[in-house]
Amino acid sequence: MHGKQDFEKFATLWFGTQDAYGRTPTAVEVKLAFAALARWSLDEVMQGIERHFGNPDGGRFSPKPADIIRMIMGGGTEDLALRAWSAVERSIRTIGPYRSICGGDPISRCVIRDMGGWIKLCANQSERELDFAAREFVKRYAAYVAHGGAFEPPEHLPGIQERDAIASCYPDLCESPVPLLEAASPARREDLAPPRGRAALESGT
Repeated sequence: MHGKQDFEKFATLWFGTQDAYGRTPTAVEVKLAFAALARWSLDEVMQGIERHFGNPDGGRFSPKPADIIRMIMGGGTEDLALRAWSAVERSIRTIGPYRSICGGDPISRCVIRDMGGWIKLCANQSERELDFAAREFVKRYAAYVAHGGAFEPPEHLPGIQERDAIASCYPDLCESPVPLLEAASPARREDLAPPRGRAALESGT
């Protein structure tokens, strides 16, 4: 949301929402709420308010911007981070370090980059290593959410095949990145097809 027109529509919506709980927000409260929710569209804010109304727990109380953000994003920061890690862990197990990755959750790509990249993350193979990686991922992911989302997410994260191809001066041999799995989305067989192999890289064909 941005601009005077969106603010006027939001103000009407926010006044109506608070009125349903017997409250009349001040002009300052409305401006602060608009600023906190400005990175979402008016339709998304409306959906968040509707979900808040239908929430058997939080819906009993007048919503704050943080409540609407939670409804828009589908849960609290830790819930979102845990679901994101679940998708990343499935990607580690099904895609592996050889292929580069792209797409998926932009915050996840930021966190993987910050943790040293896709190859390094995939090197965590034991349950203990994955547990430590999960804790760090969840902590970093939650911080991104708390600060407004992904910041300059990388378009893709190199895997071993791309790294070796570029290091050997054969960038044309880089395989297309594989989409990072979304939460609860199955891996597609065509995305996990075998790459052309190291023989082509070594021969330069």
